[in-house]
Amino acid sequence: MTTPRQGRAERPINPDDGPTEAFAVQLRQLRAKCGSPTYKELARYAGYSSTALSGAANGQAMPSRQVTLSYVRACLTYAKAGPEERETVIAEWRRRWHDLEAQLASPTDDEETVGPGDDAVPAQVGMEHETPPAPAPAPVGGDAGPSRHSWVRRLGTLGRRRGVTLLATVAAAVLLLTFVPAQKPAPTAGSAGATPHGTEQPDDIPMPESVPPWVPGEDPSQVQVDPLGRESRCSDARVGPAGVLLRACVRVTDERVFFALKLSNSGSVPVEVTSRLTYFVHGKRHSCQGNGLWHGTLAAGASHTTDPKNCAADRVHSAYQAEGLLALGHSHRWVVHKMSTNAHVWPDRVLWRCPGDVPC
Repeated sequence: MTTPRQGRAERPINPDDGPTEAFAVQLRQLRAKCGSPTYKELARYAGYSSTALSGAANGQAMPSRQVTLSYVRACLTYAKAGPEERETVIAEWRRRWHDLEAQLASPTDDEETVGPGDDAVPAQVGMEHETPPAPAPAPVGGDAGPSRHSWVRRLGTLGRRRGVTLLATVAAAVLLLTFVPAQKPAPTAGSAGATPHGTEQPDDIPMPESVPPWVPGEDPSQVQVDPLGRESRCSDARVGPAGVLLRACVRVTDERVFFALKLSNSGSVPVEVTSRLTYFVHGKRHSCQGNGLWHGTLAAGASHTTDPKNCAADRVHSAYQAEGLLALGHSHRWVVHKMSTNAHVWPDRVLWRCPGDVPC
């Protein structure tokens, strides 16, 4: 292995917070052992963007098997590890990934589940939860935005009240969602690179010489203004496994409010994904047509926006927000969660509130 060198400090992770956090710490330790290459340096060998690689080791979501093994392989390549060592280490990390998957998916007998029709937001494996909208405030004085709470804290409270652990509560919700009957709406005609099929991603994906950092024209850190037409917003992007970006979108018209998800493939290879869209009105979740499910394959550098006509509500004086979930392949193992910008709707105006309750 090469001699470690100083790199940019990452957000601290406590491995005792859960198996996903412990897995991320182990990935960071491997990178340090291999000489602490930057994520941009790793991206040259991995076939994934630096953001996808850093996301694998941030402890906020369980990384995909492909990204994990590419991360490990890139570290070993950077460290100039020999063929036998590479084979042994990659096999060990493949085993660790499957152990983590089994640990997160295994339910216990006394856990409490949250059904998709309940008002509470379901817990999903590895997701950083965001808050559904509060009811729209009365237009008096300043434009106060909705309060924001941590769903992780609420789940912890639920676990303590029921005498179960947070992990058991999360696992129960994942088990429930795994068996929710899935309909597979066909991708919208003309969507870039959308070709539905049912094959699973292999362990080893061909590694290109270079990886585009983002889909052309995409800035994942920025809220998109009027992407679906006048009075619409798409949230900043949540980066998921294999470099897929997820945005949740809302559009307000004179009579209706529409919701959609925008998925973009920032990598250089096609990625098969499944997404689920729901929405909130006055703090209560509602389902979309076809259970809000979309399944297809995003070509490299391509984007797909779900049809807003399949998810809409009447316009009333209230607060609206879209909620998106993302899984790799043809599964309901949700690994990415994203809430849209809040739309506070009055009869004569719309106020948009971005994260941090900032007007946007």
